[in-house]
Amino acid sequence: MTEPPPPRVLAVEKPSAPFTVETNSDIITRFTEGMEMDRSINVRYCVTSISKAPDNPGLRSKFKSSLDLLQDPDMVTELYYAGSLEKPSRLTHILANGFSED
Repeated sequence: MTEPPPPRVLAVEKPSAPFTVETNSDIITRFTEGMEMDRSINVRYCVTSISKAPDNPGLRSKFKSSLDLLQDPDMVTELYYAGSLEKPSRLTHILANGFSED
């Protein structure tokens, strides 16, 4: 009995590779298209501004370690925080400290 061939490694860039540098326009486009594809959302979104979370080497290291433990590390999701027009100061707090139960 012969062994099955090893899985092929495709030379395709991950669709949402973590920590890649992207333009604000790329992020806005991906967010808007994602919202339009979700048929459960019946609201039109308009991106008025975009803020990037500050670099956190400790968080980056934990994220990489977690990815390495996954069976399929290509399965990565993106998190968008929308609605900061209601409480604009909250966005800066979330980017620096993460989410809380508040």
